[in-house]
Amino acid sequence: MLEVHRCRQIDWAPSAIVALATSFDGTVVAAARENGAIEIWSVAAGSVGWHCQLKIAGRKDAAVSSLVWCQPEAEDEPRGRLFSAALDGFITEWDLRTLQPKEVVESMGGSVWQLAAEHTTRIQKKTMSDGVLQSTGSSKEDEGSSDGEDVSISGSEDEQQTENREQRVALACEDGCVRIFAVADRQLGMLYRQSLPRIKGRVLSVAWTWDGTQVLAGGSDGCIRCWDIASNREVYRITAGIGGKGSASDLCIWDLLVLRDGSIVSGDSSGSTQFWDGKQGTLIQVQTRHNADVLALAASPDHRSVFSAGADGQVVQFHWVEESSRMADNPLTSSPVDFMMRPTGDKWLYVGGKRTHTHDVRALTVAFPINNEDLPVQKRRKQLQKSKLSQQTDYRKWALSQTAMLISGGNDAKLFAYPANSFLLFYPHDISPAPERPFFQLAHQSAVRSGTLMMAQHPTWVDVWNIDTYEPAPNMHHQSIAQPLKLLARIKCKLSGHITCSAISGNGCLVAVSDCQRPRLYQLEHDFTNNCVSGGKMMQICKKKLPPVLRATHCMIFSADSGRLLLAGPKLSVSVVDTKSLELVHTFQVPSETLQSKLAKAVIMLMSTSSDGQWLAAATSSGHVVVFNMETLRYHWTVPVFDGTPATAAVFHAGFSNVLIVSSAANQLYVLDVEMKVPGEWYKRYGMHIAKQLLEFPGGIVGLSLPLSPDSTSIIAYSSSSMCVIDFSKLMLDEGEEDRDRGVKAVNSQEHGNGTRELVVNGNGNGNGNGHKQNGSDVPKKSIGTRFVPFKNPVLFLGHTGFSSVFVVEKPWSEVLQQFPAPVFRHVFGT
Repeated sequence: MLEVHRCRQIDWAPSAIVALATSFDGTVVAAARENGAIEIWSVAAGSVGWHCQLKIAGRKDAAVSSLVWCQPEAEDEPRGRLFSAALDGFITEWDLRTLQPKEVVESMGGSVWQLAAEHTTRIQKKTMSDGVLQSTGSSKEDEGSSDGEDVSISGSEDEQQTENREQRVALACEDGCVRIFAVADRQLGMLYRQSLPRIKGRVLSVAWTWDGTQVLAGGSDGCIRCWDIASNREVYRITAGIGGKGSASDLCIWDLLVLRDGSIVSGDSSGSTQFWDGKQGTLIQVQTRHNADVLALAASPDHRSVFSAGADGQVVQFHWVEESSRMADNPLTSSPVDFMMRPTGDKWLYVGGKRTHTHDVRALTVAFPINNEDLPVQKRRKQLQKSKLSQQTDYRKWALSQTAMLISGGNDAKLFAYPANSFLLFYPHDISPAPERPFFQLAHQSAVRSGTLMMAQHPTWVDVWNIDTYEPAPNMHHQSIAQPLKLLARIKCKLSGHITCSAISGNGCLVAVSDCQRPRLYQLEHDFTNNCVSGGKMMQICKKKLPPVLRATHCMIFSADSGRLLLAGPKLSVSVVDTKSLELVHTFQVPSETLQSKLAKAVIMLMSTSSDGQWLAAATSSGHVVVFNMETLRYHWTVPVFDGTPATAAVFHAGFSNVLIVSSAANQLYVLDVEMKVPGEWYKRYGMHIAKQLLEFPGGIVGLSLPLSPDSTSIIAYSSSSMCVIDFSKLMLDEGEEDRDRGVKAVNSQEHGNGTRELVVNGNGNGNGNGHKQNGSDVPKKSIGTRFVPFKNPVLFLGHTGFSSVFVVEKPWSEVLQQFPAPVFRHVFGT
């Protein structure tokens, strides 16, 4: 018996993706949105494991135009240094430990349309090694290609000298100049070096040659110019309008790409993708496969495939085919006349395209998943062989480590991933089905209103709603009811920066909000002079003064009794503030001997407190979970990394305050006894059973919800597209048959080469022993303790408001699309 209350009143307006950039080691991708927010996504080897590790809040009137990763200063920072450029004319370097700007430099040329980092020797070696791995897993046509010819340029003396030189970044500026900056150490930051001669119009795109001696710039005048850095002179000029569909006078070069063999690829406003000779500047080939502007370009690791994306919503692949390969495939070899009629020369052939986005595709990038053989995603392929429909189109079948991933983003605010080596064989994966979900939190013990309060965090304001709920009748089963909300209060952020985090106390009297400068605390009081909800706010907002030593935070939470406010700080510190005296009581610190190389640079992303107020669990971006004892005010335990992925949700059980339930980005559920520092009894007995059932869970788990009763034995894990109801009491009915088949196996602790340990269950996800044979394949047995319930619309939040009532915030995606600018018109046949 479960009553579901649905709500669609919450505003949800995700921002468009304007730029993508792959990290220096290729394992994470930075995505910039139109509102100035930057998201750091971990790359997975399939449809499970994608997770937003970090999120940098945006700013009002911010317009990020480009992102770039530069080489790191130290070897313990493999991701590199992240820089962003905006149309306000500033370049910002971001500190990924504090999620704050590290340095801001003016471009001295107005708006910056694009950034391009110089190729270093280290980057070339990384890309070439990945290209060799790519050729081993590609088709027979790719296996016959010679990657040695592409990578032979890496042994030149000029490239060996660039290893000790400062990496340079080229800026495409509004005033028509290309400016060169050098990336120095942390103390000096980014330094100005030189400016290339000014052209008429804007510089919209820029790219470096692989030897670092020349810079290519595409402008709004339809020309591509090649500049020599040493002499500061123009080497040659290409008029791009001669080969495309548009004229040179009104042509814009939106993106440039330089391949390792020296060839140049350009995308322009006529919808043409043109290939040029890098030495002479002559046209090689033109492809006009887009019906609107070509906005982004990307290349496969071996540089034998080029991907283009445009305003028509398409992502198109072109593949390099040598003349000998085309002649061997052509059966016309009967006479010399037929031989003369064949096309000669190497060609870039159109392979195909996909239209997964509904609006303009503005960014493309290629990344690599983390090489971790213990990820559960590696075991999904065996169970997916049972389905004949998924043998040809299921995205998860190519879930292999070191598989190149093409990622696209655009005006529809979504991110899609494609296998770069099998672009047309599989369906793209929707990385973020509900992009930029607002943050929600419930206050069940409301002292100012009857019912449950819900806080909704938006980029520039925080709303407090009242939910009127009631327990369902005994004959109601999975009843779905549309539930209206009543707005009680709205707290607006008047500064330029967006809200980074917020929290509401359990009694509903206090709301804490933090932006990029400092946290703030507000008290909600009932306004007896206003009794009409439609007439305005029904609660008065009183601001309280917090200690001035508190810095801006990116995660905060109240204790269960609403007496303490917990704020995450740098270096995994947590500040404890008394809500009555408004004084800083204590600051939790992780011991230095516990901090590993990975944990020391992690950021606290989410926190959870126990119902008795004794325990505090803080999940970090590295995958570790740090536990503090709030009674003794001491550090207690650091939970090892579960399965190589960070936690997506964490919640303490209402009846057993020492039981912590955590979900990971790999769609796995873990139950821990934080007091004894061991896995919980539920997890020891049913962990393997639940893990196998969750392998088929659609979407990634984004939240957990427990009933309010302390005697409850069920939990709901939900994603944006479905929810899974797990009843531990009903799992006992399957225990007898499970023990007869293969027995319950104990939990082991495995050691990895990187020094981290993870908790795994032997035999997790194998699918044998808990099912029956069907057509020669293993089919897992359905469990009565786990039930999957799909959602029709994207779900933003799910939480219990009673013992058997659930409140769901959803929004039809068709209503969200109406808020975006209209896409390019495309005629549909039959309309």
